[in-house]
Amino acid sequence: MAQHGTAAAANQEEIKRLKKDKASLSMQRALALLETETITDRMNAMQATLCEKRRHNQKSSFWEDKINSVEARTANQEIPGQSISKRSGQKLNTRIPGGLARKRAQAAEQKIDN
Repeated sequence: MAQHGTAAAANQEEIKRLKKDKASLSMQRALALLETETITDRMNAMQATLCEKRRHNQKSSFWEDKINSVEARTANQEIPGQSISKRSGQKLNTRIPGGLARKRAQAAEQKIDN
């Protein structure tokens, strides 16, 4: 009967150990789920950011192509040797960035020519 008591005590200890292991594994599982959710949230945020950047780049590229097309058409329509600065003796406003300055100058030249 002493063996029976010893075996029962050993079984009780094994049950306690298994319950602790179960609790520990449950905690690890919960932490893993939280980490997975966090990683998923980050990935979704990164994906949204990349999509937004892609849309921005596509729009920028579209408008750059439009500007280049208009600049090319306008350059083909210019009369060589005639410009506002030569006719009026004034310098063009060069503070306006690149293509925009050319477009405005060309529009002004066309108004003068007409």
